Amino acid sequence: MPIVKICLFLITGVLLLFFDVFSRSVTRQPLSLLTKEKVNYKTIDLTKPEKSACEKVRVVHGGRFTERGWKALDHNDRIRIQLIDSFGANASGAVELDVYNFNPKVQATATKQHFFSLYGLQNPDSDTFKIEGPHPYFNLRVGKNKYADGYGIKVLWSPKGKESRQEVGPLAVQPNPPGWLTNQLYTWRVEWNADSIRYFLNGKLYFGPVFFGQRIKPMDYIMIGADRDSDVFKESKSLTGCFYQRVRIYQ
Repeated sequence: MPIVKICLFLITGVLLLFFDVFSRSVTRQPLSLLTKEKVNYKTIDLTKPEKSACEKVRVVHGGRFTERGWKALDHNDRIRIQLIDSFGANASGAVELDVYNFNPKVQATATKQHFFSLYGLQNPDSDTFKIEGPHPYFNLRVGKNKYADGYGIKVLWSPKGKESRQEVGPLAVQPNPPGWLTNQLYTWRVEWNADSIRYFLNGKLYFGPVFFGQRIKPMDYIMIGADRDSDVFKESKSLTGCFYQRVRIYQ
């Protein structure tokens, strides 16, 4: 009988050791925070129409440039930027967006409005491009009286095209009162590694890290305001009333 107990004890120990090693091998490591001290970043200045050094192409549809930043005046106003150096297919990276006077509770006019997007596309020169093929993207979306009644946002992301799209919301819900604060600068930050992604607002983590999925295509197009012709794609209406000041690229 003692021999049987000893055998069972040894077998149990071996199994526990196996599962421990296995779990360590499949557990995803937390996303390392990319900081300005550790990673060089490039700035896209949206207070003037001239493109920045990291921009290959900048296409502006409407809106107005001011000392506070670019402001959409109409629901179809937008800026499309192609980066010189794309975000590699499985590389780590981050994007920060500074927005002044951001208040979707007051400014949203439709149930679905994208205000910031990043795409990997085959034909981005078309203002009516369709999301087809294994191209990654993410959107930050607001909506009139949606996502915590306008006090939050929705996040959409996809590593391999629309078939792999995931979404979550409402996020970054502001307490009411005071809600979104007029005349304040808000900084959105999205950062990722090879397979994870997370979101911050003014330095506070609101979501993630969550599994993003292996990207097999690079991301190299930034959309400010409407990401496509909103007369064709109703969810692409631009948010008017806020000022987009700058974008920081971490690669």
